[in-house]
Amino acid sequence: MKLQTKLSDFEKLVKAGMIYKSKAYISPTNLQFSKDSLTIADTYSDIMAVYITVKKDFFTKYEAESEVIPFTTDLLDKLSWGFSDTLTIETKKDKIYLTDGKTNYSTDLEEHLEKQFPFKMKETEHGIIPEKIEPESAVTLTVDQLKFPNADSYFFEISKNKLIASIKGVGEWKTQLDAKFIGKKDILIAVDADFFNAITNNLSDEVTLIFRETAVILAQKTDNLTKTYLLATQNIEE
Repeated sequence: MKLQTKLSDFEKLVKAGMIYKSKAYISPTNLQFSKDSLTIADTYSDIMAVYITVKKDFFTKYEAESEVIPFTTDLLDKLSWGFSDTLTIETKKDKIYLTDGKTNYSTDLEEHLEKQFPFKMKETEHGIIPEKIEPESAVTLTVDQLKFPNADSYFFEISKNKLIASIKGVGEWKTQLDAKFIGKKDILIAVDADFFNAITNNLSDEVTLIFRETAVILAQKTDNLTKTYLLATQNIEE
């Protein structure tokens, strides 16, 4: 495998796959290379899953066959060791090499972890989502609207053709979100706020949210990149 990329873009990509510096921190994560794309598919316990696909055109240069590379926090830290923003990453036998033409780093590759991603995924106009999921309760909106006050949990409710986000505790905070509806089936769910914020920190612009009784799915799609996160819902006390 050999690819040339903007360091800043690659760093954001890996951090998005690791859920970097959150309590859902995944490390190491497997970078799954094929001839035409890179995939990161990983889980954190039974709470969260992440599925990212990157077409080869996302990179400046891309040469790869079928290969799995474990990317660790140690390797991620090395990206800040004086490299310029044009980085070449190459693997040969059991080693990985990082260079920008002036600064070089190499190390042995760790054995990749045998991980089985628990979902079969399908591509839709809204992004890549689990195969058996239909967007019965779903919206598209801007990520900026999902920046909420700090809390333990966030509640989402679709009712009467409106999407309401709320925080409950000593008092109650709520806001109506400006969303474009894909499916308007009524639903009420709650999610862990820290996990939710860790996801939205890795998204930008427009995102699709699909609400299910057991999970909320956040999916984003551009020409060369898709990001999908699945976050388990919490029990709602009556």
